[in-house]
Order: sequence, then C-alpha cells, then structure tokens
Amino acid sequence: MKTFKPFALLILCAGLPFLASAQAAESVLEETFFSSGKMPVVLSVVVIILVGLLAYVAVLNKKVNKLENDIKK
Repeated sequence: MKTFKPFALLILCAGLPFLASAQAAESVLEETFFSSGKMPVVLSVVVIILVGLLAYVAVLNKKVNKLENDIKK
C-alpha cells in the first residue's frame, strides 16, 4: 500500500497539465496534429514512455526495499 501512494501522486501530477490544456482553445500545432492524424501516434508514444518509466520506478522500488530489508537484518 505504501508504494501505491507515490504512483497515484505521480499520475495525478502528470495528468494535471492535460486537464488544463483540454479546456484551452485549439492552437495551430494541435489543429495540425489532429487534421493530419498524428495526434493518436503522439499520445501513444507519450503513454508508452510513461508506462515504461513507471515500470522502471516500480522495479527500482522493489530492489531498494529488498536492500533495505537486507541491511536491517
């Protein structure tokens, strides 16, 4: 349960700019991406990168916890 809180906070902080930009007027760049069909590709790449980073942090967290437990023993 302890590891869930930092991930939830990270996801919340990462999602706030998207929520703010969703309410803003469309920019020229955004209009270009949507009209050419590149926006789903860009979003997919961003999601893949974020999922990869979260998986990496989770693996590091497990390793650090294991080392901490070994040190305590």
